[in-house]
Formats: sequence, C-alpha cells, structure tokens
Amino acid sequence: MNLRPLIIVVLTCLFALPACADTKGDIWKLSKEKSKLTREMSSLFREQKIEDEELDELSSKALSASVAFAQARKNHPDLKEQNKASSEAQSRMIKAMMAKDDAASKIAREEYVESQKVLAAASGKIPEIVELQNKAIEANNAVKVREQELLAATPEGKVLFDKIKALDVKIEALRKQL
Repeated sequence: MNLRPLIIVVLTCLFALPACADTKGDIWKLSKEKSKLTREMSSLFREQKIEDEELDELSSKALSASVAFAQARKNHPDLKEQNKASSEAQSRMIKAMMAKDDAASKIAREEYVESQKVLAAASGKIPEIVELQNKAIEANNAVKVREQELLAATPEGKVLFDKIKALDVKIEALRKQL
C-alpha cells in the first residue's frame, strides 16, 4: 500500500493550518485598522461640515428606512418573545453598568449580545422584515458612499480614502487565500 499520497495530504494540512491562522489574524488586524480609518473619516466629515443636497436626501431616506425596519421588527407578532428577552437583557446590562459592577456588566452584555443574535436569526426568517432590513442597509450604504465621495474631494479625505481602499485590496487578497 502506497502511503505517500496520505503523508503528503497530512503534511499539507499541518502546514496549511498555521498559515490559515496567520491569514485570519492578518485579516483581523487589517480590518481593525480599516475600522479606525473609517472612524477617522467620519470624524473628518463632521469637522468639515460639508453641506450637500443629495446627501441630505439620502440621509433622510436612510433614516426612514431604518426606522421602518426597527418598528417592523419591534412590532412583529412572531418576534414578541425575542424582543421581550432582548429588552430584559438590555435592562439588566444598563443596571449593571450604572452600578459600576464590571463582572455583572460583562455577563449582562454577553446576555444582551446573545439575545440580539437570537432576535436577528428569528427576524431573518421573516421575508417582510428581511426586505425592510435590506432597504435600510442599502439606504445607509448610499449615505456612506456619498460621504466618501464628498470627502475624497478634500485633501485629507483623499488620503484616508486611499488608505481604506488599499486595506480593502489587502483584505480581499488574504480572504482569497483562505
């Protein structure tokens, strides 16, 4: 029996696992850097006080779409139990934070995050909620794109925008390696 192919597969897997872990770590680091730059870009946008009629329209539509999604999810009869659990978890989290109890805050925050995951999973099974969520996401993305376009026209914004785009390229290349 020829074990050579099996040995090659085993060795490949053993060497690929650490590389995969390194790649995921690199993606995480680059994503963290991108998030930091995106926050800087948002701060810069507020500082620049750029006025734009199209942006105002897009922002208004995004707000309406987000409110419609949130209200539909909050009031949907099939999500009553999940909404109640999330609300209770949020209340416990706020109480623990106000009491400055770090241990209780951590537990309550984890419970709240878990309740939000359950709510998101349940609402993801309801077509009309999914449709409203997608509309809200699209509308909010349109606002971000317009903000980036406006900021990219400024010297500081262009520098940040170029850095973010470069990180996107690196992240995508690393994802293809996985």
